Amino acid sequence: TAPEMRYILTKLGNLDGKSLLDIGSGLGEASVYFATKGAKVTSSDISSGMLQFTLSLAKLNGVTLKTHLADAEDLCLKKDDKYDIIYAGNLLHHVDIRKLLQNISLHIKPGGVFVSWDPIAYNPIINIYRYFASEMRTPDEHPLTLQDIRIFNNYFYKVEKRYFWFF
Repeated sequence: TAPEMRYILTKLGNLDGKSLLDIGSGLGEASVYFATKGAKVTSSDISSGMLQFTLSLAKLNGVTLKTHLADAEDLCLKKDDKYDIIYAGNLLHHVDIRKLLQNISLHIKPGGVFVSWDPIAYNPIINIYRYFASEMRTPDEHPLTLQDIRIFNNYFYKVEKRYFWFF
């Protein structure tokens, strides 16, 4: 129910019966949220432990979903695996964006969408947090820059962005 998720849901509309791939699903909160809204969800993560937790959370919330163990940059999906929605929450700042987009662009149905949210390099609050929480970060983290955001134009004909500020 975070502001980003509520906003994303208003943009996606009715999810009943839509296929959704959640890349880097982590503990599965977003996967389960989308499943409660009627989506047919596949949760993908590099950690089998996270996927087990996702299944437990889904059961606790009375929904079912599929899991897929894979690296976000190499999803190892079948050629005909296509989704109405591909979602990546708070993931892009950990991966090679170009590699990820090349991979997922092959798995979005015609008329489908890719939705993500991540920290941007120009957010002063994020930068303060990153400074003080340096032990909490992984070496691969890189908040998105305008150059990163421009990469999306190479893979999608329509790119929208929205900035969220919390005070």
